[in-house]
Amino acid sequence: MLLVRETLLQSAFIQLILALIVKLILTIFTFGIKVPAGLFVPSLAMGAIAGRLLGITVEGIAASLQKSAEAHSNIWACQVGKDCVMPGLYAMVGAAAVLGGVTRMTVSLVVIMFELTGSLEFIVPTMVATMFAKWIGDAIYKMGIYDAHIDLNGYPFLDNKGEYPYSTVAIQVMKPGPGSLSQYLCNLIKGHNV
Repeated sequence: MLLVRETLLQSAFIQLILALIVKLILTIFTFGIKVPAGLFVPSLAMGAIAGRLLGITVEGIAASLQKSAEAHSNIWACQVGKDCVMPGLYAMVGAAAVLGGVTRMTVSLVVIMFELTGSLEFIVPTMVATMFAKWIGDAIYKMGIYDAHIDLNGYPFLDNKGEYPYSTVAIQVMKPGPGSLSQYLCNLIKGHNV
């Protein structure tokens, strides 16, 4: 029975690695083309896959420690034969961490994940993972993926973290203009300077 479980875990591990690679390539491809495909759910999926991989790894380490600690049961806090690690929790925290690192969302993302699970038990690991992911993302590149995409496309955008000099006052940009929109459009069509 134990051999079958280890074989299934190895098979799941390999399948998750392949799924993560394929998902990463497809997400890069779909976000790069001009077809609206989204980034929110693919980021959640990649984070869940990576978190599940980590959860399976920790579960394997815990199982080997559990086997070695059977003789010294007072050292091992977990009950022998019981599951001590929940890989699903790792998947949820990984999903929140990757999405937080990609989009730089923190509080709202933790609330969304809390609403998805409905459990207050996992809110602290989700908060910690999301904050670390945001800090690491900010250390690598200051903007989130959506802000970077706006900048890449050259759309006008005032970032709330940016420094903007205010040397122009309103009187300098005010010009006496035509009395109505129709007169302005007529002057514009005729080629007059307004």
